[in-house]
Amino acid sequence: MGPEKRCLHGSVHVWTVRLDAARRSEPLHVLSRDERDRAARYSHERTRRNFAVRRSALRLILGSYAGLSPSAVLLTRVPGEKPFFVNSPAPAIQYSASSSEALAVFAVTQSGRVGIDIESVGPFEGLRDVAQDVFAPGELAAILSEEAEAERLAAFFSAWTRKEAVVKCEGRGVLGDLRLVNAPAFGGGLHDLDVAQGYAAAIACEQPSATVIVLDGPLTLDELATKLAQTKELAAV
Repeated sequence: MGPEKRCLHGSVHVWTVRLDAARRSEPLHVLSRDERDRAARYSHERTRRNFAVRRSALRLILGSYAGLSPSAVLLTRVPGEKPFFVNSPAPAIQYSASSSEALAVFAVTQSGRVGIDIESVGPFEGLRDVAQDVFAPGELAAILSEEAEAERLAAFFSAWTRKEAVVKCEGRGVLGDLRLVNAPAFGGGLHDLDVAQGYAAAIACEQPSATVIVLDGPLTLDELATKLAQTKELAAV
């Protein structure tokens, strides 16, 4: 008998995981052979570690909801389409993941497609030029109308994460012109998320009535495994 399945009941659960927490060893045993090979190809230790933690966290989460061991989770991706949980029980478990700097976020639901994005908020050169390449005139005007740098950065990254969340939810893959993505028109399924200080995050849900639940975090990988093992009904949190 496999692990107990977790319940979603029309909700979207968001987990936040730390990528920078020191561990005695990375949990490579839960990764597929392809994932282990990909991790080994990274020349920088930090990049290799972050990849291993992200993929391990995803497997821990999906396995917990599906009643599977993490190593039994089968994942695939068709070019230009959303990643797919091959052996998900019905109704299909949909997921989305994103990472930036020291954090990764994961959204999981059985209420249709979902997209999530996280970005570390900080100043950078050429904000105006980047904004002109990414945002439609109305979005650009709203960002540049902020006089204080902190507010302008907050507006930029808020608009950016919303747009990326919508792209991921719709499964459009890499777009040539992000200005064509009208995030505000997505409707009631688009939400800003408060996951950690210094980060902006957003989620787009195909089912607008789904309840978005941001679970406690950010968690280390060990803490995530413990939380998943201890929680009998995640929908009740």
